Amino acid sequence: MATAKMTSAQRREFQKEMSALKKAGLLPASFDVRKAQPTKHYRGLARKFEGVITGRDVVVKVPRGQGSSYGEKFNRRGDAVVVPKPMLNGKARYNKRTGEIISTAKVRGGRVEAVYHRTGEVDFKAAEGEGVSFVIYLARHDHYEGIRADSVAGLEKIFPDSLGNFADWVKYIQIEKFSDNPDDDEYGDGDVDYVPRVPPKRAKAKRKSKNAKGRNA
Repeated sequence: MATAKMTSAQRREFQKEMSALKKAGLLPASFDVRKAQPTKHYRGLARKFEGVITGRDVVVKVPRGQGSSYGEKFNRRGDAVVVPKPMLNGKARYNKRTGEIISTAKVRGGRVEAVYHRTGEVDFKAAEGEGVSFVIYLARHDHYEGIRADSVAGLEKIFPDSLGNFADWVKYIQIEKFSDNPDDDEYGDGDVDYVPRVPPKRAKAKRKSKNAKGRNA
């Protein structure tokens, strides 16, 4: 098999990519990263599973022989199925009871679950059950307004196309108890630049100076 000549830096980068694929289970445990050659085959794997290498995607092992049922909509290698991590920014697993790939992530106020179907569709729901609403807060003029629904699926349906891909906004979802207050903010139309409401970072405590010039004269 032909291999491409590489500089020392390129070889280190190639080995780093192979190490990420091996760690994710896309290469056998016996694969020797240090001796790996940049053949067309391995460079092709690096391109195909670039999302795994960069951390954008996550690999889920499904029962033997079931990987092919995900093959039309998801990248896979054998029974290792690759699903997009950014949708929930959480870990994914195979649920033996339901036979589905599920990813759970913590959000403000609770947890959200994503179910990856073999058709390529993804359903979002609250891991806590009923009694909560899902909100994405947006800055509008000098105040915040919320896009609110009783399910993540409902939130996705009313999410404005002008804000781009809903999956990129899932990380801003908050879970709140249902409110009967009619004055609650609701999303309104208008030619406004919307930005996500991000929880403020806590101020870091100032470090004490390591200068030890406190000796008595």
